[in-house]
Amino acid sequence: MIQVRNLACTVGNFRLGEITFSAQAGEYLVILGPTGAGKTLLLECVAGLHRNLPGTVWIDRQDVSAWMPEERNIGYVPQDYALFPFLSVQENILFPLRVRHRLDRPARTHFDEIVDLLKINHLLHRGARDLSGGEKQRVALARALVIRPKVLLLDEPFAAIHAGFRRKLWMETRLLRKQLETTAIHVTHDLEEAFTLGERAAVLIDGKVEQIGSRSEILWQPHNEKVATFLGIMNVFHGRVVKIDADRGSVWIGSKDYQFAAPLRKALSVGDEVGFCIHPERIGISPDRLGSPAHHDQSCVRARLVAAVSHGTARVFYIKLPHSSCRCGEYDLEVRLPVAQQQEVALHEGEETTLIVGQEAVHVFPSRR
Repeated sequence: MIQVRNLACTVGNFRLGEITFSAQAGEYLVILGPTGAGKTLLLECVAGLHRNLPGTVWIDRQDVSAWMPEERNIGYVPQDYALFPFLSVQENILFPLRVRHRLDRPARTHFDEIVDLLKINHLLHRGARDLSGGEKQRVALARALVIRPKVLLLDEPFAAIHAGFRRKLWMETRLLRKQLETTAIHVTHDLEEAFTLGERAAVLIDGKVEQIGSRSEILWQPHNEKVATFLGIMNVFHGRVVKIDADRGSVWIGSKDYQFAAPLRKALSVGDEVGFCIHPERIGISPDRLGSPAHHDQSCVRARLVAAVSHGTARVFYIKLPHSSCRCGEYDLEVRLPVAQQQEVALHEGEETTLIVGQEAVHVFPSRR
């Protein structure tokens, strides 16, 4: 396993601030965040490329913070793969074994196993310059795995590969994971990639870990507005706690013009300022436009349609709420309905309707104010 405790690093004007996380033996942990969040810098610190830092890195209960990179038994696949262009594929893969003076029979046997596993036998005598993006990715991965690393670090390994082939490599990587016992830490800005490969994810924004959890925890219960915005949740609001129904586990939040019910998951008091997001996939539109009285676990809000656009298998409705301050053509929230429900909603731009929002569609987090 690997544990990172209070790790910090400053490069220029950017600070990676007191990062703490852990990954169990054999776990595939994804570090997820936007460009410029510090993901690559974090991997470099874990790998030992930046040393004498505040905080510690532990691998299998050993503090390796003062160890040189080659002593940490970490395999590293950088974003540009960093293959030696004038060496063959075979020489690139064997290079880390040569510098460690480990070209014995067991090491050669493991080399053969990795090459077979990654299906790159036919590439061994080609020059690294002559490889495609997908081939370079496999060779870089083989070079990282040939030393039998306890921890494998992957820095945006699929970024240089076109979208169609990228998904094929994701599935191959999933299968490869089941055959290896290496703990992996994979950084990416791609949500689909993260949740296809990762068992858990840590969201890194502006040099700080904002949330660590499972796919469902991060997607449906973001810790704050930064995480919700990064995830692409457009329906983010600020309001006050209007009413609390502890017996039913509900809290009502909003303003005098509209209120939404949400699950009561934390200690709140009437009048507290909070932030909240409403998941567009969990909002309904009343077919009769009149709606129905709200139940204790849902709210009905009058609204007006601004526009509707088809996106793949869903249709997105752009909605204005009552007394909206949005200008003409702007909107307050999105509603996303699957194809199966589109036929039930014959709604035209400018028409009023009723939104039906169950409390599980609403997630409350601390206000940024």
